[in-house]
Amino acid sequence: MIPTYVEQLLQAKNGEIVEREVDLLMGHDGTASLVVERFEKEQQNIWDKEKVFIVFDHFAPPATVERAEIQNKLLKFVKDYKIPFSLYKGISHQLLLEHPKVFHNNA
Repeated sequence: MIPTYVEQLLQAKNGEIVEREVDLLMGHDGTASLVVERFEKEQQNIWDKEKVFIVFDHFAPPATVERAEIQNKLLKFVKDYKIPFSLYKGISHQLLLEHPKVFHNNA
């Protein structure tokens, strides 16, 4: 069977657990906020702040108090850890493509 693009990219088979060094990690307010409590509880460190990019776009602007609280929690986190972020400046996946660390043939 021909390997999928992701299998080729990660040099792994479907279902295999792999560890890879990443050039850039993008998270958005819809999902990155889910790891904040665990991250702080385990007293983790950001391995390289210049390789992390958080975008606030899925709850832009927040339609409920709950979503506003989620964004506030994540905004506090990125400010406390001095992580680069984009607040209401566009769609996360488009901003990722326009990020200076993303270029042709760099997955």
